[in-house]
Amino acid sequence: MQVAIVAPVDPLVEKPGGTRTYVMNLIDSLEESEIDFSLVGVDFDKTDGNPSFEFVPAVVSSRVSSMKFLRGLMKVAKKIAFPKSTIIHAQRPDHLFPFQFRDHPAKKLCTLHGQMSRSVKERRGIFYGYSYDKLESYSLKRVDHVIAVDETTLDQFVTKYPFLSEKSSLIPVGIDIDAWKPRDRVASRKRFGFADQERIALYVGRLEKEKRVDLLIESIPSISGRENCSLVVVGDGTLRKNLETLSERTAPGRVRFMGFQPTEAVRELMGASDVFCLASDFESGPLVVLESLASGTPVVSTDVGRVREFMPNSSTGRIVSQDTEAFANAVVEVLRIERHEMSTKCIERVRNFSFQKTFEETVRVYENLSRRSK
Repeated sequence: MQVAIVAPVDPLVEKPGGTRTYVMNLIDSLEESEIDFSLVGVDFDKTDGNPSFEFVPAVVSSRVSSMKFLRGLMKVAKKIAFPKSTIIHAQRPDHLFPFQFRDHPAKKLCTLHGQMSRSVKERRGIFYGYSYDKLESYSLKRVDHVIAVDETTLDQFVTKYPFLSEKSSLIPVGIDIDAWKPRDRVASRKRFGFADQERIALYVGRLEKEKRVDLLIESIPSISGRENCSLVVVGDGTLRKNLETLSERTAPGRVRFMGFQPTEAVRELMGASDVFCLASDFESGPLVVLESLASGTPVVSTDVGRVREFMPNSSTGRIVSQDTEAFANAVVEVLRIERHEMSTKCIERVRNFSFQKTFEETVRVYENLSRRSK
């Protein structure tokens, strides 16, 4: 059995995002197993060094759009004939299209990380959304199996494509709980220049419309009026300048934009913060909530994705409506609870969400597909 993972990921360059985290955790687990695998991904400007596994760059570029990656996959599918024993494991339905169009005999598997159609339409407009829907439909009609990372995603896709009910699995995604754990809080706060009495609300993620970072910024005046609290924003995106302008107007001196940070720095920031905040319109995980809890930091989040599964009660944070004042009130509530008490509950909660379980269930899907290819 061989597995070819298809994803717009450079294994040697860190980029934010839940899909990349999933892919890299999958790669780490495959390296420890006896399964042969390769990655069809992206080389950001001929990155120095080589990964320890077979890597096929579909695109060599510092900026890779979905369309550019798809065109690169068309070239790969033309050049490489994956044998029948291979399982092509994509992270979006349209990324299977080149291999289906070329009629590769390999089995095709797709992990569904949420409603990509909705995201494409909101970011790129109706025309791109229509084009994506056509590719998605074509690919899912010909896919051998799909994995959904949460129940909502599975229900949405089965409702849209009823034929998927016979060839789908629900495999919730976990995190590497050995990597995400509390750090030296005092040292971390000193490293990032946080004042002793300053409370830190943290956001980590893309700065895009659906993430609603504007709501977090607009809640800060109400929070800081009751607690000495600042918002730290980690990540980048198309809305960064707009959000910086909003923060200067709404909460001057209370919002700090740190741009993209490497994973180790994010782990330290998680432990150095007092509360993690998420106000998204929609999510599939989000894994960043688990990462915060594993770091011992409580979470205030809107009711998206698997958040209620991660946080079934108020011992690890709050789940709130997408309202500025409601969000502010919830953050203040969490800040006023003794940190050690909540931190212990957060860490205990995450023990049930290890990626090892995700990997074991994924391997069972691989094995079933492999038997069908013989």
